[in-house]
Amino acid sequence: MWRCLMAAALFGASAPAASRLAGEVPTLALAGMLYLGAGLAVLPGVLRSPPTVPAIRHDWRPTLVAIVAGGAIGPPSSSLA
Repeated sequence: MWRCLMAAALFGASAPAASRLAGEVPTLALAGMLYLGAGLAVLPGVLRSPPTVPAIRHDWRPTLVAIVAGGAIGPPSSSLA
């Protein structure tokens, strides 16, 4: 569960950092690039070892915590512009 919280916190912190580095990139495009990069980073592991239905049923709580924590820790979109 701590890894989920840490991942959510790091993802939330990445948006303002990426915004400063990206300069004039629109907020929606920047968010899309961040999600695309996260998906591409996870893809090899998922392809190597796809999740099973029992694993998904067992691990839904940490996943939900990561989603909620990422939304709470992540900055509002107005601070990205």
